[in-house]
Amino acid sequence: MKDKYTFDGQDRLVRKANKGEIRDTSLLAYNELKESGKLGNQEAVVYNCILTNPNITDKEISIKTKININAVTGRRNGLVKKNLVKDNGKRRCSITGKLAYQWRV
Repeated sequence: MKDKYTFDGQDRLVRKANKGEIRDTSLLAYNELKESGKLGNQEAVVYNCILTNPNITDKEISIKTKININAVTGRRNGLVKKNLVKDNGKRRCSITGKLAYQWRV
């Protein structure tokens, strides 16, 4: 699924399409926050990971981004407080095998 997204020349996340690039509202919100400086570097990486991998758990985010799990949960909590990320119920994590919340934009 991450192959559907790319960064343009101005470090903005855009969706790939057959004939060019199409931005949706989630991508616009991400780009506005990134440009305004309201999204830190790790927070932007975590947001991008959730955006491109809906229904992902914290541990899966940690593995994909190579960011320590404690940093992931802190950044994800910040995104939840900013109302940018929501929990989408629980499922078994593919890494731990334990029941965990899954996240979506």
